[in-house]
Amino acid sequence: MYFKRQPQNQLNTKIISSNLNSIPWEEAHRLYQEAADLAEQNQLLALENIYQTNYNKQRETALRLANISETEALYEGDLGIELKPAHIPPEELRELRYKAGTDAIKEYFIKPYQLASWGIKLLDQILADYSRHKLNNLGSEGTISGLQYLQDNIDPQNAKEMGIYRFLMLDSRSEYLPKMGTGEAKKYCTLVPLILYAHKLYNNIDYSRWERESLQYVVNPALHEAMLTEIPELTRQRTLELRDIGLVQKGEKRNPTSTYSLYRLQDTEIGHCNGLAKIMICQTWAAHPSNRTKYMVLDPMNWDTMPSPLVEVDIFKTSAVKEFVKPTKTISDVWM
Repeated sequence: MYFKRQPQNQLNTKIISSNLNSIPWEEAHRLYQEAADLAEQNQLLALENIYQTNYNKQRETALRLANISETEALYEGDLGIELKPAHIPPEELRELRYKAGTDAIKEYFIKPYQLASWGIKLLDQILADYSRHKLNNLGSEGTISGLQYLQDNIDPQNAKEMGIYRFLMLDSRSEYLPKMGTGEAKKYCTLVPLILYAHKLYNNIDYSRWERESLQYVVNPALHEAMLTEIPELTRQRTLELRDIGLVQKGEKRNPTSTYSLYRLQDTEIGHCNGLAKIMICQTWAAHPSNRTKYMVLDPMNWDTMPSPLVEVDIFKTSAVKEFVKPTKTISDVWM
């Protein structure tokens, strides 16, 4: 079975606008849950079929070795095999549900409601609201626990709150933010941990104040992985060599200010890094000195620093971008 919008889930007919409260966030949550539940159900069925087939083969082998029939096996006791229920490891299940749920939100929520028309305005409002959330010091060494943050501020029974939270935790933002690397939307690009950003922007809370062990609850998976990546010691020259390797595609070297994906680095010192970590290390795309802002995570080893530019003088001309100004907090309360 594949997930698709059911008849009862047709588009909400209310007027959608850039006002945060005009968006049916409850639907985002429902779509996520339905798709995630279905993906888990399908995976369990597939595992059960595989396991049942393997169990039957093992039983046949055991019966043959014991030289008894299927009927006799009912009275011969244990054949040394056991039928166990299908099981998905917790981390694998988390990834499975996340992918199915976020895919559903992108396809059946962001696109139909055309959120790309006002993605920046929506995030302005959401993060202004999130900046008023309660913080804690219950993480290791007095840091902010991401799990406790959710428990204090997000009601899992409130579909609207959960819908907004699922939206903030998407890995991909290109569906609703145009030109993330260089345009106005770069303030919300995929190098910015949105929930943490709300508190750094409004409350001057450094990213490093958040607990590493519970970071996955407040930072989307791709950026979370990049932020926890161990980076080897690299000289400036070697980093530039790696960047040059990654920028070449089809025999041509691409512009580092606009290049998102880096290639042919899998067998290098940074081959273990995901795409966002490579961008940080090689200072390409939004992490390029001509594009970056102090609110992006630019160093996996130190989330609040802005590393020295790899190239002091940029030979590529870039268009000026207006200095970012905090959105006003005088907006509709998201919890209304």
